[in-house]
Amino acid sequence: MLRSIPDGVKWIVLWLVLIAVVLATRPLAPIDETRYLSAAWEMWIRGDWLVPHLNGETYSHKPPLLFWLINLGWLVFGPDSIWGRLVGPLAGLAGVFLTAWIARLLWPGRDVDRVAPWLLMATLLWAVTTTLSMFDTLVMVCALVALGGVVRAAQGKWTGWILFGIGIGFGVLAKGPVILVFTLPAALLAPLWLRPFPVLGWGRWYVGVVGGLLFGAAIALAWAVPAAYSGGAEYGRAIFLGQTTERVAGNMSHGRPVWFYLPMLVAILFPLLLWDRLWPALRAAPWRADRGLRFLLVWIGGAVVILSAFTDKQPHYILPAVPAFALLAGFVLSSLPVKGRLRAPGLAWITLGIVLIGAAIWGGMNPVRLTRASLPDSLPLGVGITGSIVLVLGVVLLMRARDDLRAMASILAGVTVAALVAGHLFIVPALHDFYDLQPAADEVARAQGAGRPVAYVGKYHAQFQYLGRLRQPIDALERNEVREWFTAHPAGILIFAERRAAPDPGTPIFRQPFRSRELQIWERDEALKSPERFLR
Repeated sequence: MLRSIPDGVKWIVLWLVLIAVVLATRPLAPIDETRYLSAAWEMWIRGDWLVPHLNGETYSHKPPLLFWLINLGWLVFGPDSIWGRLVGPLAGLAGVFLTAWIARLLWPGRDVDRVAPWLLMATLLWAVTTTLSMFDTLVMVCALVALGGVVRAAQGKWTGWILFGIGIGFGVLAKGPVILVFTLPAALLAPLWLRPFPVLGWGRWYVGVVGGLLFGAAIALAWAVPAAYSGGAEYGRAIFLGQTTERVAGNMSHGRPVWFYLPMLVAILFPLLLWDRLWPALRAAPWRADRGLRFLLVWIGGAVVILSAFTDKQPHYILPAVPAFALLAGFVLSSLPVKGRLRAPGLAWITLGIVLIGAAIWGGMNPVRLTRASLPDSLPLGVGITGSIVLVLGVVLLMRARDDLRAMASILAGVTVAALVAGHLFIVPALHDFYDLQPAADEVARAQGAGRPVAYVGKYHAQFQYLGRLRQPIDALERNEVREWFTAHPAGILIFAERRAAPDPGTPIFRQPFRSRELQIWERDEALKSPERFLR
């Protein structure tokens, strides 16, 4: 019965299960998701689709594609719908189908297009990132479109360069020039993988590369030039040079060593990289004979080398290269008779389950340490239940045999999604109140509705703007500016993330746990009972 259901339908169902549970259990995650939804919200209330704003100021850190897509959905469903949280996940699902498309382009007539998408969904990085409202799934989609265009161009179809340009142009609008990290190596280094050589010669090949780049640049500049003019000189400098140079120079907040991605690949590709059958298949693969394999090697190698050269690194930055790993594994595994039990992935999940159960037991036996770390008492139970489920999933992989590669890949994806679902059902509820800023945002919205000024002590990431549907910016203050601000705004309220220590004099009008601190909202008289609070 299940075998008769198209694979595409199964991918959608598995994705729906994951996203439905995420939306039902997890609030918008501060500070990234709340910030990006707030930027989309300010685009909505301003009606300015050209220059993104955040807390009343121009926002140059990210291009507008994500905000555009969110606002397009809001035009249909309204800004109070869940659409804002679906754009990133929908892009993750689109990446699954585009991976199948590239598999068909590279190896028509084989089953790689029915295996590689399952392997992509089985990777922990895809499963986690596709639940978030972030930019990386959009970059993945754009990279897959551009690279599919390169493959089509290698097959003698000039329309491939149009797709190449479209992918690059919209990739720049998604997250800036980083799209070139995943697309340009395969196009420029074609002599390493494209043999026999293109019929029309290398001259015309590189004319196509340049033409595609110019087309992509035209798409991006159609937004960037008028946006720079409208946003002012500083905004123009920032969108053309600022973020890219800061990322390369290491002036951003995620500086990592050059070797960061190599050990991280184990977690990024978990449990796929631990599949014991994969390694003999890689050794036996026809690397010299198959240009598709060499194409994937340039795709992966170029991304890892260039991203490693950047000082600014995060695990999810490498997501647009993960489909290449899935395609590579799908091809080499399909070249050999692969069936039986998923022993190594099963043992990996069993080990993770045991670790989680051990952590739960330790947490239950050390409640004082949990309290000091500002973690809820219910967390060990949730971690223990999740660990038990993960352990059982690992046993299922270890014990039950599958009769073909596609069945093995699909159950591997199902287990990854099931483990993530278990975490959202049992761990996330215990942490919910520590990350849900909706109550504080509602309090801020009531204050602004009453005409009261609002300020935030510290770096403000606009985490309340969308949640509270705020229409006025919030002042961001340094600690030593609090008294002066209250003098100018005696009816104002102050938001402050306090260390969860012994209470100071004064009583806030609102308080809630937030991460390892307590979020407090103060009125003037109570706040200034202990002015040294704001001088620490």
